[in-house]
Amino acid sequence: MKHCKTCTYWIKPDSGYGEIPGVGECKRVVLFWDATEWDDDGIRTLIPEYVGRLAFVQDGSDYHAELRTMPDFGCVQHEPIESLIEE
Repeated sequence: MKHCKTCTYWIKPDSGYGEIPGVGECKRVVLFWDATEWDDDGIRTLIPEYVGRLAFVQDGSDYHAELRTMPDFGCVQHEPIESLIEE
């Protein structure tokens, strides 16, 4: 399985206040609210550009959420960083 540390969607951690060393953010997993809409029947559906995504994040307010991972977290939606392909 491929890991976050070699994925184009993984944002490397910064050493800011309150951060845990090594924890980064996955940009492939998006906020559920942003990836969905209400249809005419009042049913929540995926917006076409998000069809095929396998995971979403959601918090109680639908305002902001992130998937935070360690570098060795494995993911089936991994896409290699371009610079690693060229090497």
